[in-house]
Amino acid sequence: MLPKNLVLDEVVTPKSFDELIEVVETSYRVDHEQTTLESISLKPDGTLQTPVGELRVTRDFLEHTSAALGCLWATSTTSPRNLFCSNFEQRQAETTSPITISRVGDVATGLILNGKTRYRPARTGDVLRTIRRLDGLSLRRASVCFTGVDAELVRLGSFVEPVIGDIVEIGVAVSNSESGGRQFESGRLLVPPRLHQWRGHGG
Repeated sequence: MLPKNLVLDEVVTPKSFDELIEVVETSYRVDHEQTTLESISLKPDGTLQTPVGELRVTRDFLEHTSAALGCLWATSTTSPRNLFCSNFEQRQAETTSPITISRVGDVATGLILNGKTRYRPARTGDVLRTIRRLDGLSLRRASVCFTGVDAELVRLGSFVEPVIGDIVEIGVAVSNSESGGRQFESGRLLVPPRLHQWRGHGG
């Protein structure tokens, strides 16, 4: 079964653009630890030992690790708690690889196999500061959690009316993760699906 003290995701909802930037650069700032697979140890109690110290883990971290390493893991209450750890240790014995661990404070949020290049995600704070330079955009909605940020920014007073009565504000939606999950979507117009949408991916 999953550890009882597994870190549950926490969601905050900033009310202003400045508050959103502050949150992603302080209490939800993601740091990246470059290390190797064989130098870390995953415990059944939901902790991860790394060269910089002990971290607590989230469910997303376990899912990222499972996907990256091809480990089997179980969430049912009938499965032994150390099943995933045993599979993890087996993969460690078979694979020598540089990895990047993403963390928010003492919480591990993601794991990436570096392969031939280091993992270099777009910094959420940098993305938001760049968008902040655009005139007339206001924050309509935002949520920040361990898995990333999701925000909608609209240009007040600007809208389209594709069908009579169907008024849609014009703006940009940003979905960004530095933890190895969802990659940065550089933006999409906030218009109905039947109209053209533009997306870009990076990270």
